[in-house]
Amino acid sequence: MMGRNFWQQLPENSEIISSQYDLIGSGSKLPTKKDEVVLVVDSFNRIDKTFFEKIGMAGNHSTYKLTDMIGKSILKVIPNNDFYLEKDKNSYVTATPTNYEKLFNNTSGTSLKITGILRPKKGANGSFLPPGIAYTADLTKSVLEDSKNSKIAIAQKNSNQDVLLGTSFTDEETKNNAERLLGSDSTPIGINIYPINFEAKEKIKKYLDHYNEGKPNKEQLVYSDLAESLTSITKKLLDGVTYVLTGFAAISLFVSTIMIGIITYVSVIERTKEIGILRSVGARKKDISRVFNAETLIVGFTAGSLGVGITYLITYPVNLVIQSLAGASRVANLSPKHAVFLIIGSMVLTLIAGVIPSRMAARKDPVEALRNE
Repeated sequence: MMGRNFWQQLPENSEIISSQYDLIGSGSKLPTKKDEVVLVVDSFNRIDKTFFEKIGMAGNHSTYKLTDMIGKSILKVIPNNDFYLEKDKNSYVTATPTNYEKLFNNTSGTSLKITGILRPKKGANGSFLPPGIAYTADLTKSVLEDSKNSKIAIAQKNSNQDVLLGTSFTDEETKNNAERLLGSDSTPIGINIYPINFEAKEKIKKYLDHYNEGKPNKEQLVYSDLAESLTSITKKLLDGVTYVLTGFAAISLFVSTIMIGIITYVSVIERTKEIGILRSVGARKKDISRVFNAETLIVGFTAGSLGVGITYLITYPVNLVIQSLAGASRVANLSPKHAVFLIIGSMVLTLIAGVIPSRMAARKDPVEALRNE
């Protein structure tokens, strides 16, 4: 099956499977023999329609009842000697699609019977089996043994040319890849490790890092942490969203600051005569400036308190919605310390916005201000 991976071996420890998956459907059970497989679905009992196309089941996929497949044989493993046909000495070709039905109906090969359906448990840590077909370790051993003893595998091992393409190998690595493809070399090229939790994952990584210390690159174990990769991708996406939202917030704050400055300036213009009266009765320039600064601070305090209050009001319904959709609680949360910082920040911004208008008010000539109508 090319493209998406619908074909994977089951762990030999059945407890690992039962801890993460439920068997669904009447008579559903785990496979125990090489000719038994299990169908894996997602948490919504779904399989990608590409899966049905890969196994030759065309038509309206939504009408398939997956539980009807229990006990049915819909797949067959074909031996190398039947699938690869010898054309000349050390030259082979693969069977054509027109021969697939004949190969399926042939008595040779291993028919695979679906013994059950696996679905991820609710609240499971992770689904290590992709939706599709999962087979036993016995089938893996049988296929490897058949491939290793097949004519094409033996011919490839003894040849310096690709027996399928008829071309010479450019290096030893290319030859090794061809031998692995045909089964003459069954050396493992990778191991999947499924830790029971994040603490166990970190211990495994530390062990591998310790093993690699002081070893040349060719002897080091190269590993990839899927969970960490997914976390890194998610973090980058969240960081991107955060930067965009921060940009919008910064623009909003900048525009708001300018508007507060304009409003304060308009207030200064409208109260010019009042400024003149205050100056005439002995108010100093800094007293006039303080009046407008105090007003901007009050505006900032009021606006900040109003924003924090509205935030606290909508936090509860937002958390209820998120919990019902994602099962996560207290995602939206504003601590009192942060609320105080927000109010102080609002006051600082309004104070900055009112600095220029307040200085303009303080510099007005008292005589000219009194003449203003």
